[in-house]
Amino acid sequence: MPLRLLRWVALVMVSAWMLSCNHAQAGQVPAPLAEWTVLVFMNGDNDLEDFALRDFEEMARVGSTEDVRLVVQLDRAGLAGRDLPRWSQTLRFHVQRGMKPILESASEDLGEVNMGSRRAVEEFVTWGMARFPARRYALIIWDHGQGYRPLEPVAGEGVPVLSDVGRPKPAPRVVFQRSSNEAPHRSVSHDMTNEDELYNAELVSAVKAALAATGESARLELLGFDACLMAMVETAYAFRDLARVMVGSEELVPANGWQYEDWVSRLVAEPSMDGPALGRLLVDSYRRRYTEPPGELNPDASTTLSAVDLSGFGEVARSVSALAEELRRALPKGAEGIQAARRECRNYAPRTTGARDEFFHVDFIHFCERLLANDVTPAVKAAASLALQRMREAVIASYAGAARQEGFGTSGLAIYFPSGRADYRRDRYVRHGYEKENTYHPVTFVQDHQWVDFLHAYFEVSP
Repeated sequence: MPLRLLRWVALVMVSAWMLSCNHAQAGQVPAPLAEWTVLVFMNGDNDLEDFALRDFEEMARVGSTEDVRLVVQLDRAGLAGRDLPRWSQTLRFHVQRGMKPILESASEDLGEVNMGSRRAVEEFVTWGMARFPARRYALIIWDHGQGYRPLEPVAGEGVPVLSDVGRPKPAPRVVFQRSSNEAPHRSVSHDMTNEDELYNAELVSAVKAALAATGESARLELLGFDACLMAMVETAYAFRDLARVMVGSEELVPANGWQYEDWVSRLVAEPSMDGPALGRLLVDSYRRRYTEPPGELNPDASTTLSAVDLSGFGEVARSVSALAEELRRALPKGAEGIQAARRECRNYAPRTTGARDEFFHVDFIHFCERLLANDVTPAVKAAASLALQRMREAVIASYAGAARQEGFGTSGLAIYFPSGRADYRRDRYVRHGYEKENTYHPVTFVQDHQWVDFLHAYFEVSP
């Protein structure tokens, strides 16, 4: 080969090598295909910042492996420290064993990001799936959750306080609503710096766009909410086409949240598990955390967590809608039996101070069971039996502490159900909310099905 040609070949090879190095340094070269990539959208830009750092450290006690990649986008308020350098921007991490959540460990520094925006989720999921390809993806939304709508600040709630022995006492993840004039919607991820939260409609469009951008025709294998009050019929229906399994709580989630070291280590030990298996594992891990707590953690009998198979949730929603239609037809004559069934269902996030409850979520399966036990029409009983069967088939794992069993009947998914017209009218967040006419981040289940039609008919006869 002529010397000039040899020099040219050598130059091309060196240039290619330098280019590959530059791409690798920029984090643009995809990692080898893993069994799982777990994407954690961790919004600590609020009063949960210290607990975000704790959960990051729990993940880092295990760290990523060739089969399981742990990828975190973490935003901080810069107020809590945990003996770590304080920073307040948004960083991305490929979590390794022993890693600290510090600037020097980050894969990317994004500056300040509004973690209450659709764009933040879309960009993170798109980046994570492209950079860390896997056979299965899990997306975990970590932060405050508000159930159907936000809750205004209540003294002593949502902030760490001291227990009798002087240790930090985990507070429930209740968001602080900045204005009572805003339209209420099912939302999660409250960003204190940007005064924004992520509505379910935004999260749906973000995940859908990310899947399309990365060429992923399949759904997420698992969508998890380490946040309060997200296990509802309304949520499951919204994500039915985007995830195979959804994991969430019908009740408030303690600030300590999930036990990441436990379930991540079990996933690493058995990375071939699928979404339903991981969903069951998460529920079992949560149960053990709050009933068999290690170290300084205390049991919490009010905790709940469930895993729901979303594959056929459209059929589940249709059965709920059919029940709603029969309930509406039974009114006003059959109101007494329906009212009795509703009275036997307690609201989640009950107030313990003697004040009236702020949330009107009840377990759907428990309500169906109480309908069957009360004096309702044969048509209502038939519809309730079918909806009960469909819902039980969808819920593949459910845990409820002792305080959320009797009276609550916790079985996996709650539904919005004020007990009467007075509760519905005093619901300060109902304005433009649970209505088919609402067009501001609308709730898809409300628009597509007849539960809301039953509620309004019921309120006419249930003061």
